Amino acid sequence: MKWMHANAFRTSHYPYSEEEMQLADRDGFLVIDEVPAVGLYAGFSVSMMGQKAANTWKTMQTMDAHKQVIQETITRDQNHPSVIMWSVANEPASQQEGVHEYFKEITDYTRQLDWQHLPLVAPKIASATVDVDLTGDLFDVIALNRYYGWYIDFNDLGQAKSDLMTELQKWHQKFPDKPILFTEFGADTLSGMHSINREPYSEEYQHDYYQMNFDVFDQCDFVCGELLWNFADFATPAGLIRVNGNKKGVFTRDRQPKQIVYDLKKRWENK
Repeated sequence: MKWMHANAFRTSHYPYSEEEMQLADRDGFLVIDEVPAVGLYAGFSVSMMGQKAANTWKTMQTMDAHKQVIQETITRDQNHPSVIMWSVANEPASQQEGVHEYFKEITDYTRQLDWQHLPLVAPKIASATVDVDLTGDLFDVIALNRYYGWYIDFNDLGQAKSDLMTELQKWHQKFPDKPILFTEFGADTLSGMHSINREPYSEEYQHDYYQMNFDVFDQCDFVCGELLWNFADFATPAGLIRVNGNKKGVFTRDRQPKQIVYDLKKRWENK
């Protein structure tokens, strides 16, 4: 990460070790420290198939456990200079009735515990667009997990670029005083797969995908950061959209670089 000039990471979606936080302090990384509150979306399926309609905030009784992990995370990590934000959840169902009341209690509780008053975020799932999201007012930074050109507008980067820009402009119009942070974006890529047609899963498509996103980010001065998904390929349960795991890494599972790493290194060394 240092070699490629990365300067920040997010501890998704579970607590990192204390040694990792100490390394971040020593080496000067900025950390978005996330509590293990992932999956707060009743009926959700990563394959987007067979989902059951459900109201998360009426069916999941998570408040007490959620507050406990927030208290544990802040108690352990509040004095690490590397920590610059608290992430209190990842991709909750923030478009469903009852979510504002739930996260109003969560954000109030977090701010009471945190004597430094660090910014709060909760990365938003793609279905929680600006038109339906009910929690944007509660957070200091609008954190977006967006996959235009992959899960949305698959293999159509021209349309993806237009749709991404449109959504960003809407967020900025609604919350003009809040910066926007990309906490996830990426495309599954098989290391060593090449395509003269630059088709999905090839290293060429991964290059084009990131370039499209960067072209949009660089036009928006309210976009304050870019945290890609993911650093390295990792194992997942078998599924329709998983080829031997999640292949969105810019490094392979054994930490060998895909071609995109050299583009990222060049971009970030000039920032």
